Amino acid sequence: MRWRPLLPTVLLAALPLAAGATPLRLVLVGDSITAGRVAGVGDPFAVQLADRLGPAWELANVACGGASSLDWAPSAGGAFCGSLPDVQVPNLYEARARPELPVDVVAILLGTNDALGFFEPGPVDPADYAAALAALASRLRLDGASHVLLLTPPPLFDDATADLLVQDYRDEVLALCDGPDAGIACGPDVYALLGPADFSVGNIHPRLSGHTRIADALYESVSALAPVPEPGSLPLAAAGLAVLSGRRRRMRRGPGP
Repeated sequence: MRWRPLLPTVLLAALPLAAGATPLRLVLVGDSITAGRVAGVGDPFAVQLADRLGPAWELANVACGGASSLDWAPSAGGAFCGSLPDVQVPNLYEARARPELPVDVVAILLGTNDALGFFEPGPVDPADYAAALAALASRLRLDGASHVLLLTPPPLFDDATADLLVQDYRDEVLALCDGPDAGIACGPDVYALLGPADFSVGNIHPRLSGHTRIADALYESVSALAPVPEPGSLPLAAAGLAVLSGRRRRMRRGPGP
């Protein structure tokens, strides 16, 4: 049966095409939740997401603890990255996001520090939050982000007043990602995704279960945006189908001479 030696030959010939494929690129923008703070122990959602995506994607996490939407707006004058004065940068967008562009997907999760007024004069008004987020998403698109995913901020179960603001932020996010720019889309609805069991009392950072929920949902959103395979990867699939088809025909005819 002469089809057997053909399979290794076809696969070896196609391997350079598959191995030479360029990974897709994903950038995460956010605050300490995206940067990696977990209530308790376990891998944050960024690490879990990278594991799920595998080698087909490269992930860059540029999130900064303590950051609000105002800090990430391209016109922001100053911000603290990591909540420490000795790592102050003049502008988060220019210092951390801009160098990663162009990129296939940027995912943005902001709002917790806005609602709490952390490192701000006070809680951020929903209209100002929406304007900052819209400016960030539009600038990312202009500078080379093929897709921008907007995630709604997580709930704040221990602060009813701040949580009301987060609900308003959620409405603003859903309105923005339903806008005219097809490149700005809705990512996971984190506010609806996480429940009280995903948080420890007195901690604004999700527990491992919450991070896992975010990783799973964001994996689905990012995977849905992946483009079709490069043309160079098609010969491998076509050759494999041809080999299998030839094998089936021979098996139906019986052994040849």
